[in-house]
Formats: sequence, C-alpha cells, structure tokens
Amino acid sequence: MSIKGPFHHVHLLSENPQLTVGWYVENLGGRIFDEGNVRGSMRYRLRLGEAQINIRGPRPGEKIVPHGGGKSVGIDHFGLSTDELELLLNQLKSKGVKIVEPIFTTPAGGRAFFIEGPDGVLIEIMEAS
Repeated sequence: MSIKGPFHHVHLLSENPQLTVGWYVENLGGRIFDEGNVRGSMRYRLRLGEAQINIRGPRPGEKIVPHGGGKSVGIDHFGLSTDELELLLNQLKSKGVKIVEPIFTTPAGGRAFFIEGPDGVLIEIMEAS
C-alpha cells in the first residue's frame, strides 16, 4: 500500500460556507467544481490552482467551535504557491485581506507571506519552486 500524490484535499468547516467560498473565489481565484448537500450540510469543492479545498457548514446536531486565536494543536496552516508573489500580495492588500506576516525568506531560501482567511484559517503563499 502507498499514498499517491501530495494530498487529496483540505476540508474546512465554516458557520457560513457560502460566504467563505465567496472569499476564496474573490481573493484567491478559487473555482467551484462541485457543490451539494452531503449528510445534512452544504459542501462546496473548489480548486485553488491544483489544490482541492472542500468547505462545508455544520451538520444537524454538530457544533462548530470558532478558532480561539493563538496556536493550537493540529493543522497550523495550508500553503499555496504563485509565480507572482509581490503582485498577489499587493492585490490581497488592496482587497483588505489581513496580512499576518509580510514577505519573509523561508529556510530553503524561497520567499513567502501569510494571510488570514475566513474563520481564522492561516494561509501561506509561497513563490513557486
């Protein structure tokens, strides 16, 4: 048995999945390729470049707990790559997206920055390598 590919998808929970999906479409060029009710909640599947992001709301009886701020156990962030780091940073700034950490040099010598998405999700944008 072996795992194929870098990853299949990231799944995000949101109190307002339609608003969250709109943010990813508007700010990061996400493309919705599937949507529907899955086990009692709307689920949207998007492509961000080659990455697949699934976003859904709470299911009946589920309670979604908001991000408490600070660091927590589990996934810290997800990363996306671009060939136009400064251009994307400036576009996001002009749209009012929260820049958590401006451009910095990565341990491997590349460059990246962090933004905050809906629901406190931390997203790293890196230069494509």
